[in-house]
Amino acid sequence: MQKDDVIYRQAAIDELPYLLDYDGLKGENGFVSKRLVRKMLKELPPAQPYYVTGYWLIRKWGDDAKCSNCGKTFKDVYDMENYDGFCRHCGTKMEGIKVTK
Repeated sequence: MQKDDVIYRQAAIDELPYLLDYDGLKGENGFVSKRLVRKMLKELPPAQPYYVTGYWLIRKWGDDAKCSNCGKTFKDVYDMENYDGFCRHCGTKMEGIKVTK
């Protein structure tokens, strides 16, 4: 596991009651061992990033592009060979350009 792996926050929260009640984690003083909790949290599987995807919608003769997700229009986000990979407003991951009428 990489040091910077991301885990699902809710998965860790869901595991805490079981970790805190587990007698194997309690030391001689009855407190939960931070070392063992860290170890168990590190064993959780990493989260996969989730992106909303969309397209830049452009007019055949226009110079602006509209996000297919949020509808915001921008100038200078594309040329016919390159385009911004994400919407500047909503963060949608752009998968390409679609020409509209």
